[in-house]
Amino acid sequence: KGGGSAPLKDLVAEMLAEVGDWADFQKGAHGALRDAEAALALVLRELRLLVEQRGHRVGTWSGGERCKRYRVLESDAGKIIGRHGAKINELRAKSGAEVKLHERRSSSPVRVLEIRGEAEAVSCAERLMREMHGNIHMRAL
Repeated sequence: KGGGSAPLKDLVAEMLAEVGDWADFQKGAHGALRDAEAALALVLRELRLLVEQRGHRVGTWSGGERCKRYRVLESDAGKIIGRHGAKINELRAKSGAEVKLHERRSSSPVRVLEIRGEAEAVSCAERLMREMHGNIHMRAL
């Protein structure tokens, strides 16, 4: 079973459907060379995802919804939000992720930053946060 939930055949069909000329791979008979080429295409795709997406885990093929939470200092909240919400809205628009900076609890010096959405959108939002706010200290929860 791939990823712990889908049978391997379904996982392979899903992945190959995304890789152009492999879309009909599961439908017909083919030789060992074609099987080897398909396996190589899957391995190369997985390696690309591992390099491009720091949080990607092997076998998590279909994006799916992700949620990442970080502790950020209250003193950095204004930098994240921006004037009239401009920075956080820009982050949402560019990444496609839902980004929420929760209110702090009582007199706590930290707030929770939550980034939610498809895996690619969450990764994009994390990258943009690093680019836009390199001096903000974010600690994963």
